Amino acid sequence: MSHEPSRRDFLTRSTGLIAAMTVLGPAGESGAAASARTEPAPQLPRRALGRTGLEVSALAFGCGRFFQTLPDGAWEPLVERALALGVNYFDEASGYAFDTSKPHSETRIGQVLKGRRASLHVCSKVDERDPEKAKRELEGILTRLQTDYLDVLMVHAVRADETDPSAIDAGIYAQLRRWKEQGVARHIGFSTMMTDGPLIRRYVEALRPEAMCVAFNATKFGNVAEHVLPAAIERNVGVFAMKMLRDIVGKSPATAGDLVAYGWRPGVSAVLVGHSTVGELEENARVVARLAHGQGPASRLATEQHVAHLATRDALSWARLDYRDHAGPRA
Repeated sequence: MSHEPSRRDFLTRSTGLIAAMTVLGPAGESGAAASARTEPAPQLPRRALGRTGLEVSALAFGCGRFFQTLPDGAWEPLVERALALGVNYFDEASGYAFDTSKPHSETRIGQVLKGRRASLHVCSKVDERDPEKAKRELEGILTRLQTDYLDVLMVHAVRADETDPSAIDAGIYAQLRRWKEQGVARHIGFSTMMTDGPLIRRYVEALRPEAMCVAFNATKFGNVAEHVLPAAIERNVGVFAMKMLRDIVGKSPATAGDLVAYGWRPGVSAVLVGHSTVGELEENARVVARLAHGQGPASRLATEQHVAHLATRDALSWARLDYRDHAGPRA
């Protein structure tokens, strides 16, 4: 069934698409990208994203701070290499504008989508909780991404002070459901960095998301995975595991590969990682490709022991109650 009329109606209220920019490709790639293309690429397998019907790369591309703050000339080869490795899922948010001297993260991914829209999946997230304000926020998202629909749309960063799932359900999440009915969003869900596993489980039960981003790692801070993943499996929710590396790499004997491997477990559709360099991307792709092909992770217990001293809000910046995973919406 075509959803184009409703999408066009929605977009007529926006400020218009941003000017066309050069499509990334071999003709304009940097020397670093060309060099990376000569190395063997561990092609990433794809996994079902819960009950959505989408098949997503086992390593998803995080487009937050690490990506948005990269200078021009550095982010292009990173994306090119990701595409060569088989990455087909890009995780965005309207608030990913941490360095205002550089293009919005969504503006960059909008360039990537041109000519590839049917083969790539993109998620974005709304920070607003007021449905009317969120409508304007979504208009900006679609404009920057140069698309008229999102494969996944989420409520961004549900917080610990939002302890009533029914309020979210009746408010902004009800608006997400309407956007799904209109075809502006194919699938909906939420993201969270809460470390209260039982509360996150209540959100899963109340909102019945199709997909979600959840933060957990080998520190076991909050025991999130133990509470949330069983609920996600029971309801066939597609889960992206995030924050596996943040504030941990380099602070213990555990390697980045150990930490990524720790997040790979039943109930996880893909690990979601932000990268600063092509080398980091390639190493994580190798780890995830091996895991997805049954070449098991290192001992989870050993990894937990290596990082146990970091299981505090002081050590994990994203777990602090005042942390915000965005710079605020930007037109």
